[in-house]
Amino acid sequence: MEDKRKLVEKWLREATRRLLEVDPKIKAIVAFGSCVYAPELAHDLDLLVITEEEKDLETYWDALAHLPLDVDVIVNRAGKPLGDGLKPGILAFGKLLWGEDKFVREVLGEVPVPTFEDVRRRLRDAERYIELARSLANEVEKIGPYRDAFNALFDAARLAVMAFLCTEQTRWGELRRSLPPPFDERFRRIVNQLHVRFFYHISFSTTEAESLYQRWRREVEDFVSDLERAMRGKEKR
Repeated sequence: MEDKRKLVEKWLREATRRLLEVDPKIKAIVAFGSCVYAPELAHDLDLLVITEEEKDLETYWDALAHLPLDVDVIVNRAGKPLGDGLKPGILAFGKLLWGEDKFVREVLGEVPVPTFEDVRRRLRDAERYIELARSLANEVEKIGPYRDAFNALFDAARLAVMAFLCTEQTRWGELRRSLPPPFDERFRRIVNQLHVRFFYHISFSTTEAESLYQRWRREVEDFVSDLERAMRGKEKR
């Protein structure tokens, strides 16, 4: 049986072909999300379509119907700024499937280097997700907020690395390679556990989620504090 990674690549090629058939004025197609950073686990395909003239959204949905995976498509006119809520995911996990990168850069615009105050806000987001999970009686419904809490911790660590490196780079693989030891290994562990294992693969139960969260919250807070302290040390030299 063909492995999932190769299948996802094939489905992305097929999605690209279908989109170009129905809209020849497309300037760029970008895949993002799990189909890029964890294709072996992907449940859907997230696509950004940048086009000269937007057609009815149903045109794109119909073109992508009946693919083996569900497809979420965002259509954006070339040169029109993309909503801020979408930028982080595309910046972090975007992969150009077709077209020119300049059209992608145009719609994404400038992205500021995060601060450690941004990091603390993301940590507060994690707490809000945990409070929501605690308020729910249904065990199945708790899974979503717990996943979001784990991923918010991961995102806080990622923002802290960006602040430490003073970079707009969002891809965690590139960020890890830019970190000096032992921060690189600590960040790798955070990514693998919080983002891949807990957020995406959901390899935890609701009965253990609380203790896991508390453990990883402490680890991320220590990581963030150490990065901030190291950055301050660099500034004083």
